[in-house]
Amino acid sequence: MVLPLDAQWNDIGAWPALYDIGTKDSQGNVIKGDVITQDTTNTYIYADHRLVAALGVDNLIIVDTPDALFITTQDKAQEVKGIVESLQASGRYESALHRKVYRPWGWYDSIELGEYFQVKRLHVKPGAKLPL
Repeated sequence: MVLPLDAQWNDIGAWPALYDIGTKDSQGNVIKGDVITQDTTNTYIYADHRLVAALGVDNLIIVDTPDALFITTQDKAQEVKGIVESLQASGRYESALHRKVYRPWGWYDSIELGEYFQVKRLHVKPGAKLPL
């Protein structure tokens, strides 16, 4: 037996899809996180860890995470694969690693990375031990 189903399916595989399903403010913006907007319309803004301010922009996708800041127009958002390929081709660590890495004992945040050093902030769960 086959029954019709109106599930309003949306494949959330790209940033514009998150904009489409998000709750929009009076200016048509979808805001997630600590965001201030002025004269900004039809824009998706995701602020993961710091204040993001947008002034006088329209039809953008702005995604700010500890790893990277991504800004594009909604019609170009599907082309992010080209940016990832450029990162990989140039050997950038951002193409394969996140700044914050979770482990069974807790997590670490790579604060600074250089050719001969790395500075990490460690968070060890109560009662847990580092493997070293």
